[in-house]
Amino acid sequence: MSPTLFVLLIFVSLLIRCNGEITQLVHDPDMEGLHQSWKCRAHCTLTPSHDAHTGKTSLLVTNRGSINDGLSQSVNLTPNGRYNFTFYVKLLNLTTGNMYDMVQATLACSNANHIKFGQERYTRLNHWTKVGGVAHAPADTSGCFIRVQVSDIHADHVIDDVSLVAVPNITDWRAEANERIESIRKSNITIRLTGAEPNANYEIELYQTKHEFAFGSAISATQFIDPAYSHYQHAFYENFEWAVLENDLKWQQMERRQGHIHSTEAMATLKSLNASGIKVRGHNVFWGVDLHTPTWVTTLSQHDLQVAMDNRINNVVAMARNYVRHWDVNNENLHGDFYEQRTRDPNITMKMFSSVHKVDPNALLFLNDFGIMENNVAQSLRNQAMLFKSAGVPIHGIGIQSHLHKMDLDITAMKDVMTLYFSHPAIKGILLWGFWNGRIYNTTAALFEGPNVQPNAAGLMYQELFKTTWRTNVTLPVHGNGDVTVRGFQGVYKVTVKKSDKELTNQYVSVIDDKAIVLDISGLSAPAIVG
Repeated sequence: MSPTLFVLLIFVSLLIRCNGEITQLVHDPDMEGLHQSWKCRAHCTLTPSHDAHTGKTSLLVTNRGSINDGLSQSVNLTPNGRYNFTFYVKLLNLTTGNMYDMVQATLACSNANHIKFGQERYTRLNHWTKVGGVAHAPADTSGCFIRVQVSDIHADHVIDDVSLVAVPNITDWRAEANERIESIRKSNITIRLTGAEPNANYEIELYQTKHEFAFGSAISATQFIDPAYSHYQHAFYENFEWAVLENDLKWQQMERRQGHIHSTEAMATLKSLNASGIKVRGHNVFWGVDLHTPTWVTTLSQHDLQVAMDNRINNVVAMARNYVRHWDVNNENLHGDFYEQRTRDPNITMKMFSSVHKVDPNALLFLNDFGIMENNVAQSLRNQAMLFKSAGVPIHGIGIQSHLHKMDLDITAMKDVMTLYFSHPAIKGILLWGFWNGRIYNTTAALFEGPNVQPNAAGLMYQELFKTTWRTNVTLPVHGNGDVTVRGFQGVYKVTVKKSDKELTNQYVSVIDDKAIVLDISGLSAPAIVG
């Protein structure tokens, strides 16, 4: 099994319902029993507590000597199985100066195997937080026990609602995915004629010009406005409907020196895309990883940093307003907390969202991170999004960077990934991080190759899905003032009425839900044939 396909199947397990009975593999998971199954691994103290997430009881962990000391229970796993391990934790105190702490869900096994199920970098004080995820047990797995790792050894905490269950294989997921695609990505389109000749025969053509679902790619602004790269530009316009500027809107690239903002190529590209009907995601306002922060920003005082952040928002967001539909606000925040640490404000990313929203209230705002597919960060990203929503922050979605490498070596896996994503009701689009081997960070992931930017095998598979499989183009007969109904993919259609192969009228319609279209053709007739 290729690495790509393996990751795919784990994600399927997360997204698609599990059939059959689920067996809990831990004893006393809700901490409501006599607690005899739970032990304190190494040096710590376990005490029943009435500070519970659910029910009446949790377990309080105190007096730890190291990060590996804490709540534990022996469990039996089947080698090569997949498991979902989660728990809820609440930190009761933190070492002075810490705003939050790292909590990790692992199973420690013999042969030095440590199975990592997830981590929560921003576990907050006095807040119940779910930690964990899905992971694979290696072939030599044996002798395992639960290990809850809280980085701050002085942080007392309570734990409740522990769960460890096997994740079953789902053999028919493709059929289920296609059923969901038929249900959620299509709508009934009814076209009714009025004013028609009672005994005449007509044809109605439905030609889909745009998808409602976002299919897009990252692009280079510099090459996108350079006439020498016309093949690159043409290939993009022929195969994608959304764009994201790969680097040109990032703070580090736009303002390498304080006060010197370079936006020429970015703005020219945004205007060109807008004129061609291409929708754009803005990437990104901030990037909280130290490596991607402008050097001059790292030298600022706390006060001057806040001023610079305000200026950044007022510059780039205002500049791109009316051109950008979405913004990634603080990119990869789960992997970098530069702004939290330097402002000493654990809520600074929330405030970024609010500030961006004030400047452009029409833009949809996103968290965007990696490790969701391949490194069990899904629960942490969900925690962050739900925390923002509960605080009233204007967050509209999350971006999942699916770093699935070597996809071009397994065309079936590529199709499977796209089918899985397209079938999930919460997913609104798929944006590739580049498509041409002449401009992509990982050339093995390219869909198009060579100076003429031609599709390779992976590109042909993508085109088949984008242009044929998931697009509706049909011609249907209608008699007199009749009607026809077709179930078509959601998007924009050109609807044309013909009689004797001659066009009478056409109009463009947007189909998101079931749609009834009435076309009045009274007084219209096919042009006379002059012979």
